[in-house]
Amino acid sequence: MKRWFGLAILIAVVGGTYLWKSGALGLNPGKSLEVRGFLGGEKSGLMKDPEILDRLARLGIRANLTKSGSIEMVLERDHSGMDLLWPSNQIGAELLKREGRSLTAEELIFNSPLVFYTWEEVAAPLKSEGWVEERQGVLYFSNLQGLVTWIEQEKTWADLGLPQLYGKVQIHATDPASSNSGNMFAALLATVMNDGRVVSDADLEAILPRLSDYYKRMGYLENSSSDLFESFLNTGVGAHPIIVGYENQLIEFLLENPNFRDLIRKKVRIIYPQPTFWSSHPVLGLTAGGKQFAEAMKDSQIQELAWQRHGFRSALRNDIPRVAALEGLGIPATIQSVAPLPPASAMLRLIEVLKNP
Repeated sequence: MKRWFGLAILIAVVGGTYLWKSGALGLNPGKSLEVRGFLGGEKSGLMKDPEILDRLARLGIRANLTKSGSIEMVLERDHSGMDLLWPSNQIGAELLKREGRSLTAEELIFNSPLVFYTWEEVAAPLKSEGWVEERQGVLYFSNLQGLVTWIEQEKTWADLGLPQLYGKVQIHATDPASSNSGNMFAALLATVMNDGRVVSDADLEAILPRLSDYYKRMGYLENSSSDLFESFLNTGVGAHPIIVGYENQLIEFLLENPNFRDLIRKKVRIIYPQPTFWSSHPVLGLTAGGKQFAEAMKDSQIQELAWQRHGFRSALRNDIPRVAALEGLGIPATIQSVAPLPPASAMLRLIEVLKNP
């Protein structure tokens, strides 16, 4: 487990590390296949889960995976000796194909929607302004344009009725040049700035100056979605009033730390953009071993464990099993408003410009 000091009141939980090597736990360890690769940090807990590792071992797989940003693993990491890449959306596959790389597998394993995390005292004025609305116990960003306009006008938190918060209104995200949630948020911003239409290559040039200005105001950006979410819990509302992340991150934290469920329910709010984007978590096989790993991860037992213990919705089935621990947290049974990401060419241009905004 990671070390968490959260919710601005210094919650402490025993910690661990993001780099691991699973042992041979299966029925025939002598015949198990070791696979190596990179994965997005939000799947770190999933791939340290003893039950999932045991199930993989029984299917003949031992996984030696290292955390990396989704874009970073495709464009910057050395793939020598690697069997697979496991980024957080399909843009990685498009990037590899543009470089002429052939893939042994391109399997969508899990889905997790892009969401915003905030605190109760911040969510209240967002609702009062009419930007966020609550439907059947779930919070939705029905007018993200309103908040983005305030940010572009450099309004302060005091202007929003929160004088206790320092500085200008901002949404914190990861680096779009290295992290999937960061480039998905950049795509969401571009969609908002394009009057709600998914950005095409033709649309992009007119929007890029606004996007660049937005990112210049952000300051330091984390490289990993998991690092940003941990920092959100560690430092509290003063440092991170609103962040971008994945739905599964809060679910996984709650399932791993049930003692903090009531505190999370009281303090933290999850808000779903309308529309949102799916983070689709494809396994990209580079070798035969990568293909075998992709097939193993589609196992029904692994798929169920991934939701019930780590909050990953299955890409292979529409329904999600009931998890009593998640009730009352504002998590919808289905995600109904999902937009397609911009084409890979537009995403590449976004990443290129936002490397040095």
